[in-house]
Amino acid sequence: MNYARTLATSLFTLLLMSTLGCVPNSAYRAAGTNVYAAGYEGFPESDGVRVATLWKNGEALYRLTSGNRFDGASSIFVSGNEVYVTGYEESSQGKEIRAATLWKNGQVQYRLTSGNHFDGANSPIVSGNNVYKIGLDGASSVFVSGKDIYVAGYEIGPERKMVATVWKNGSVHYRLADENHHSYAYSVFVSGQDVYVAGEERIDITKSVAMLWKNGAVHSRLSDTTSNALSVFVSGSDIYVAGVDWDGKKQYGLATLWKNGEVFYRLTNGDTFAWIYSIFVVGKNVYLAGYEGNIEGSSVATIWKNGEPQRLASQNANSEVFSVFVSGRNVYAAGVEDKIATIWKNGDVLYRLTNGNYEAIARSVFVK
Repeated sequence: MNYARTLATSLFTLLLMSTLGCVPNSAYRAAGTNVYAAGYEGFPESDGVRVATLWKNGEALYRLTSGNRFDGASSIFVSGNEVYVTGYEESSQGKEIRAATLWKNGQVQYRLTSGNHFDGANSPIVSGNNVYKIGLDGASSVFVSGKDIYVAGYEIGPERKMVATVWKNGSVHYRLADENHHSYAYSVFVSGQDVYVAGEERIDITKSVAMLWKNGAVHSRLSDTTSNALSVFVSGSDIYVAGVDWDGKKQYGLATLWKNGEVFYRLTNGDTFAWIYSIFVVGKNVYLAGYEGNIEGSSVATIWKNGEPQRLASQNANSEVFSVFVSGRNVYAAGVEDKIATIWKNGDVLYRLTNGNYEAIARSVFVK
């Protein structure tokens, strides 16, 4: 066999397919690198129906739900050969009633709530054999450590208040706040024996404040003004928390990164709306994912590296980034652009996961 000719032919074919816009998804990734994403797809012929979906390398790997309800997958973590996804399933009682759910390798592992309230599951992190899960609408984040599975989020108490909660192996482990005010947990990170949770606590009807909990107790209140904490990441002895802080001076909140309880970056100035959903830290580099509004009123998917923004999408269509993951020198982001679930790599589109005929979102990305 003439290997040189075969290689040349293959390269020409790939170049031609690229020119024609039909390069297969697998052609864009390095050998041995798998890109997982979790989110949902909707269907125009079935109003209000969403299917929780797990994609691998640009193709649907699992349809996690039946497609008969308003379901969604919010976050993903891969540990060894195990793929964990958190999300929610709608009850037969309707859209306002959901069960927080954790899937493992495409099958339900836990239904964390009864399905009698508005519950959900959003963001998983896996360490060893333990799963921690935490978040808004029942459960938003998961972390696996050793043989224990930790899940955090909120549970509606007897007084109809949302209470930020951590579950361990299916049972309540921590109530992070009392039932005097609503409280929510959005993100969890486990470092050694310590469990960190980012979220918010409602002080009164109009004001919530960004919170960081450690091992079930308040570690720090990050702001005295209206604020939230949506993501936490621990690197060495440094604790990074991202969210939005309304200082009362501008119309919109300031996209903010706190480091060890103090403001580290103000990413926006409050002249336009902005949001931060995700943090990833590698060495001295801090990556943040979210969006920033423009003067036309559109949201623009944005990655910040050490406080400097990179726009991932055009200024004309609404777009957002919900998750960022760094693998080697490559920065991956998951989000949505003009109703199309999208994965970016190093600022360029890597995968269009859906065709845009219906609403779809990629909420989380994990690379292994």
